[in-house]
Amino acid sequence: MEGGTQAMLASLPIYMKSNEDIMRRLVRAYTEAVYLVPTQKDPSWRALAKFMKIEDRQVIDDTIESYRNYFPKKPYPSVEAIKFVIDYLSEKQPEIKKPKPDQLIELRFVQELDESGFIDQLYRQKP
Repeated sequence: MEGGTQAMLASLPIYMKSNEDIMRRLVRAYTEAVYLVPTQKDPSWRALAKFMKIEDRQVIDDTIESYRNYFPKKPYPSVEAIKFVIDYLSEKQPEIKKPKPDQLIELRFVQELDESGFIDQLYRQKP
């Protein structure tokens, strides 16, 4: 896991199965956003300022810089990240520990992007 931390997308399996095109587009948009935030600083700065309602340029610059380490370039879900969420949620809901983390991971949408060369092509572009 790049950077040691990972954000993730989550969806119910039944939704993913019946909305595969939406899931593909969502994962693609997420992957593009992960690329754009640290590489396209001016539009990223404006978007973060607007949606986070922050005017302090240093805070926004630090946020953009932290994205480099926080979000992996290839956003494969990780067992460690899922386990962390399950452990966190199980403190209040013990029944949530029933699933094994690897049973909750769906790799195919990121795999499709990766195997098509889309992700590598993003990072070969000049920002």
